[in-house]
Amino acid sequence: RTVLRPEDVFALLNKMLHKKGLLTEDQNFMEMRNNIRCNYVSKYYSLDELYEQLEKVYALKSTVIEDIYNEEITLEKKMILPRDIMVKLYHSLAQKNKELYIVSDMYLPKKIIVQILGNVGINISEKQVILSNELKMEKSDGTLWEYYSKNIVLGKKAIHIGDDENTDISMAIKYGIEAYRVMSVADMLKNSSVKELYAICANEVESLVIGKVIAKLFNNPFSLNQTRGQVVFEDKELWGYCIWGNVINSYNNWLINMSKAEGINRLFFLARDGYLLKQCYDYFVSLCPAENLP
Repeated sequence: RTVLRPEDVFALLNKMLHKKGLLTEDQNFMEMRNNIRCNYVSKYYSLDELYEQLEKVYALKSTVIEDIYNEEITLEKKMILPRDIMVKLYHSLAQKNKELYIVSDMYLPKKIIVQILGNVGINISEKQVILSNELKMEKSDGTLWEYYSKNIVLGKKAIHIGDDENTDISMAIKYGIEAYRVMSVADMLKNSSVKELYAICANEVESLVIGKVIAKLFNNPFSLNQTRGQVVFEDKELWGYCIWGNVINSYNNWLINMSKAEGINRLFFLARDGYLLKQCYDYFVSLCPAENLP
């Protein structure tokens, strides 16, 4: 996901639901969802089960529940980015007729997972996708690995590639499956020369910005190997995306907020320093045509 922390997706969703009028200002979707997850469903819950309880506990209209459900699915799909080298690995193994499975502790329906995988270049059948919410088992407690070992591996040699040291590596090995860890982009950040960024991320907007940057920087899970953890910008475009883009985005937001506060509706960018700023500002405004910006 293109956020630093997976749970920040729900904070972003909360803002969207308020903007679309699906929830009132005093309703916090992230808090409501966490309450249901912790107190009203099992740890193997599915998204459908969670939304059934949301409707009951918070007395939401079925039409509202359906709209929120669809908004969550849509946002999840938008937040997913493929790691290109891993997709390439999948295809190379498929061409060699290796048996391939996706195994996940996941609440989303299988059909949605298959759609997400298809959108990032992995065409896979539903029988090759093994989910905790369908089997009521998890990687984290070993039950899903036990099922996988007994019903699919059947004594053959298998290797699992995953990013979590415990659920993907230790637990898989415990049930006779070899395992290889590929760090998530967040873990790569924690092990890089700019690891302090993880700790200072204060809210979902910063999480989205940092998430997009590290998704770009660490798309290749082996990119830090040669530099021994040092973050290196290989070209100007990458530097612009990760550094300058965020600076100018923050500047434009500040400029617009100050203009609104002061009642200013026309801006002048003075040469020479203003030349690049004006180009950036005009592009920023073009992305928000309905906002009536200065």
